[in-house]
Amino acid sequence: MIKFKKPSDYTKYRLLEMIPGILTWTTFALAIGLSFVKPLWVIYFIIVYDLLWLTRVVYLQFYLIISFRRFKTAEKINWLERCSGHERWRDIFHLVMLPTYQEGIEVLRTTFESLKNINYPLDRFIVVLATEEKDQERARENAAIIQKEYGDKFFKLLVTEHPANLPGEVAGKGANSAWAGRKAKGFIDAQNIPYENIIVSSFDIDTCVHREYFGYLTNMYLTNPNPTHTSYQPVPLFNNNIWDSPALMRVVANGTTFWLMTEQLRPERLFTFSSHSMSFKALVDVDFWQSDIVTEDSRIFLQCFLEYDGNYKVTPMYIPVSMDTVSGSNLWESLKNQYKQQRRWAWGVEHFPYMLWFFSKNKIFSCQNA
Repeated sequence: MIKFKKPSDYTKYRLLEMIPGILTWTTFALAIGLSFVKPLWVIYFIIVYDLLWLTRVVYLQFYLIISFRRFKTAEKINWLERCSGHERWRDIFHLVMLPTYQEGIEVLRTTFESLKNINYPLDRFIVVLATEEKDQERARENAAIIQKEYGDKFFKLLVTEHPANLPGEVAGKGANSAWAGRKAKGFIDAQNIPYENIIVSSFDIDTCVHREYFGYLTNMYLTNPNPTHTSYQPVPLFNNNIWDSPALMRVVANGTTFWLMTEQLRPERLFTFSSHSMSFKALVDVDFWQSDIVTEDSRIFLQCFLEYDGNYKVTPMYIPVSMDTVSGSNLWESLKNQYKQQRRWAWGVEHFPYMLWFFSKNKIFSCQNA
């Protein structure tokens, strides 16, 4: 949660929040207004805009091909064999966060089955099923089933219940994950496990990991010269239920995957997105995910970036995690759900005022920009 020292600070921050909206509506207004006053200007603008996107599509295809080749190479490797060559690999624990709200038991079973079938020792896993009090009846029933079926498969399976209507929170994955993360910290402290030996993976509840995911992740963590100052971003595939969704939703899902694969080759601009992994030490240092925003998955990168004065980055992983494609009972419902997903992702614009505000407050960034 952002805390302002003075009431005027909130006003200033609110003005920063307004900038993206003002620019968007100004562009629309000018495009329509100038069409009557200066139509040639608008024509030139559209031509330049189209050429810009044509250029972007060409170089995105170039990055996509390279990324896909690395992806196909990585998924064929037995990463457990590679990481087992490191002396410390048995010291590493994996904390897997699975926040859930209103999902049915089959979705949870599918996710836990994928975890159970990975090529990695399950006794190195602390799995947290993070439920919501608002969905108490269903959540407790599902949690009891999961505990019975999978409770003995991991080092520890924790079930947490996030209280409803806590002050200062926005209902969503971020608030639930932050609550569950602090509960997991209590268990980890009781076990005296060093934070540097724990890699936390924050997954959507429908995330099914590649069987080599955690071997790859552990190997990257152990070979990274500064492993606690980086997040690890896999390739998201939206294909769990791809043949159950309408064709239009499949096109959108594949387009999202292609775009994110091209980003893997440009780590200087890479943010954490959806399901990702990071050091538990870094997560504790920033006091867990921010609980009053929508896009906590990408905000956590900025929290760490500011905490470590810029000494933090995102390391791409060329191995997939699979999630659900948007669907509904019919095409119209699917379209509405697709819009809601895109609208939720568009909330990433809330990072714009956050970056401007805190970069200007940070002495190191201010000196660099001076």
